[in-house]
Amino acid sequence: MSSWVSFPKQWKLEDIQAGLNVLITALSGLVIFVFVRLSWQSGARRIAQTKAVSLPSLFTLNTPGEVLDAAGVLKHKLLDHPNILTQCVVVALFSITTLVSGPIARYTTRTASISTELAVNGYLTTRSHNSNGDDQVMWNLTMTSLDRAGFPVDEMLDYLPDPSIHWLYRQEEWNNSWSFTCQSIDATPISLRMSDNCSDYMSKVQGLDSVIPSLQYSEAYSYSRGGYYVNSTLWRDMLMFFHAVNYTAYEEETDIYHHVSMSLAALHLHNIPLNGTDFSGPCELDVGPVESAVFTRIDCDIDHQPVDHHKIGNIAYPDTGDFASISSAFVQYYNSRFGYESISNQPTTIITPRDLRRFFQTYIVTKDVQNRLPVERNLMVSVLVVQISTAFLVIYCLIAFIAIFGGFQYALFLLLNRKILPLLPQSKLDWIVQAAANATPSGFAQSGGLSWVVTTSSPHVDVSQARPEQRKQVLFEIAWYSPWRPQPLPQQIFGLQKASPNSDVTPASQLSPVSTVPVPASPGMRAPGLQ
Repeated sequence: MSSWVSFPKQWKLEDIQAGLNVLITALSGLVIFVFVRLSWQSGARRIAQTKAVSLPSLFTLNTPGEVLDAAGVLKHKLLDHPNILTQCVVVALFSITTLVSGPIARYTTRTASISTELAVNGYLTTRSHNSNGDDQVMWNLTMTSLDRAGFPVDEMLDYLPDPSIHWLYRQEEWNNSWSFTCQSIDATPISLRMSDNCSDYMSKVQGLDSVIPSLQYSEAYSYSRGGYYVNSTLWRDMLMFFHAVNYTAYEEETDIYHHVSMSLAALHLHNIPLNGTDFSGPCELDVGPVESAVFTRIDCDIDHQPVDHHKIGNIAYPDTGDFASISSAFVQYYNSRFGYESISNQPTTIITPRDLRRFFQTYIVTKDVQNRLPVERNLMVSVLVVQISTAFLVIYCLIAFIAIFGGFQYALFLLLNRKILPLLPQSKLDWIVQAAANATPSGFAQSGGLSWVVTTSSPHVDVSQARPEQRKQVLFEIAWYSPWRPQPLPQQIFGLQKASPNSDVTPASQLSPVSTVPVPASPGMRAPGLQ
């Protein structure tokens, strides 16, 4: 099983974390409420059976403040009351959980990318355009999209997915009409010299035959240059691109050259001498050696795969007649970065054979989708989604289930014992009212004269003899919540009242007289435990 579970992609991280914060807080409050009520329920069952029950078994804690109060009163005796101790632990634990609900929500969620198949908008190619001039933004977006998708550099695209979508390449989803294979020449240093022949740059730079040998037998070629010069006598860095091409296997019916042979080369020259007096064409370069030069090159064969004739108009167009625009586009794309590196005297970035293949691929497809023919295709897409920890989800689902089940059990207990709910004190208000009942028990009697009072469990315990700091603890541990019914008895002062043989209710005074500090009797009635 995965350690993370994904939400729908429309859901936002901040919304989920805010919701988790609320849920953790609410669930913590529910757990405290249910657990405390179930602890109280174990003692309340005896009350439902009209039996006396020890006061600690009815004691409930709801807040960290009450936990501290209980610990302050009971101290080490807290270990002798497991039900109170467990309440302290649960209340403290889930109160802390509420305080740290924000960090919990933060570290149990994350954003991650998952792959799924979606309908992706894009554009079909056409064979309508020979060139595409200086489209820097589209070139950059397309190259980034192709690299991110892992698209191979040996295919031409007949369809360009929306570059803003993080689509992924799967071979079975593509059936492109052109493929190409290339031989690569990695960065290679070369010695070059400027001649006195100013007819063109190809003649001016001696040694170019080694940079792109196919120039000698290509039917068409082009070159473009850019760079940065320091002054009238020194060109610090020059970037040149060369493109040589042959078109063969022409089919008149479709107007397609089914085979294209081409060479692409990038040449970087450093510290070229300039002619300070003549700035016209190649003669701007002075006679003399170039300090250093390095080139990269690809030699490629591009082949067209047969397709249905009705699709001929919507395939890539690498056999374009405007071959000069290709070398020009390379300079337009790379010259900006090259110039900044030269100006700041930083090492210039080597344009690799793969870079040459990728930009050629990019230039052709951006040229071919200028008509913007929209089409939608199913592609594998990387989608950013919010995920939640499986461990956290399992733990909190289990806690929620237990809390809901416990709440149902508690509600069922109240429903079955709804007729005696007034006898079941649990809140602070209930116990305040019970204190009043202790003072005037007959005034709170149920039908039949039965009332409930808090009494002490042993006639032998003299609370007044306990140390002041222990008095609350002693009273709490010996206290019982007991049934009591006033009975007419013979006139006997301070004698213990006997239970009627036929009575099934034990008087509170027989269970335990009210400590040694008597409860004052109201006019017309006797105090509990006294006759």
